[in-house]
Amino acid sequence: MAEKIIFPEKEQKLKSFYLLSSPESYLIEEQLAGLKENFSSQAGNFNWINLSDSSQDFWQELNRAVFAVSMMAGRKFVLVDCDRLFQEKTRYDDRLAGLLEQEPQEVTVIFLVEGSVDGRFKLVKKVKSQGGHFQLKPPKYQQLDKWIREKFQNQGKKVDPKLVQYLEYLFDNKLQALNQEIEKLITLNMEEDYIDFKKSRYILSRGGFLTNQMIFDLLDNWSGSKTTRAIRLYRRLVTRGEEPLMILAMIHRQLRLLLVVKELKEEESLNPGAIARKIEEHSYPVKKCYRQVPHFYFSQLESALENLLEVNRNIVTGRVDSPEQALENYLLRNLTD
Repeated sequence: MAEKIIFPEKEQKLKSFYLLSSPESYLIEEQLAGLKENFSSQAGNFNWINLSDSSQDFWQELNRAVFAVSMMAGRKFVLVDCDRLFQEKTRYDDRLAGLLEQEPQEVTVIFLVEGSVDGRFKLVKKVKSQGGHFQLKPPKYQQLDKWIREKFQNQGKKVDPKLVQYLEYLFDNKLQALNQEIEKLITLNMEEDYIDFKKSRYILSRGGFLTNQMIFDLLDNWSGSKTTRAIRLYRRLVTRGEEPLMILAMIHRQLRLLLVVKELKEEESLNPGAIARKIEEHSYPVKKCYRQVPHFYFSQLESALENLLEVNRNIVTGRVDSPEQALENYLLRNLTD
């Protein structure tokens, strides 16, 4: 069941139309699960109809779902997965605006958008005035830490604070991935009341933790002039099947972070915590970069970024025979060269 249901619990308080949007599908699914649980437990019948705006006969299907008299008594919930509606102009916009003016009996239509919607868009304004619009935002920082801890607590488990930090660092606020990882940790620690980080490392490695940690170690060694160690880690990642472009993207992120941290440290005299809050980044990588930046000039970091982008262009456009070798050659040049 959803932790906080945004829909009214009583049928008579429901509106005919809602728009539910979020960059994280997990939050949408959580709200729908809570809605279904609330109304399925009440007396009477409730029909659930799923539609998609990408269907060839979408408009006919929507009208049929909204206006056709059901053989079963009770409210109908029409859930519309939107790939285009409310995000771009479509051939349905004017007709949908007209539909929103009506108040069909015993029907609640919920438009579902995975992503963001522009509040200035005509249809968004229309559904907001005629029904309800909810934008669900994933938790961040301390709220995300709390969300992770509560997921463990709901299953009667206490969790190592270091494990919470690493989960947040690895998955950020990708709630679906976080929830799956937490469920796995709980299942494999069924007999334990306290889930320890050290004992859980082998579990996390199966879900991608080891790969992420190896990439972080690679960047740490490479930026610290330990080129041989960095190359060894890089080759292990390639052997494990990691794509060069994914590794390249991680290096790009690290270089950008080093530049930003160096600027805020040296030009604004901010400490790691203040930097993390200002750039909305997890404190763990910021602290690592904070210790490293005195070893580099701005020109070195900027040059490394430019060279990396050139490697990326060469790989994407097929100018190199081996993407793996192209990125290795880049790493061999070392950040401080």
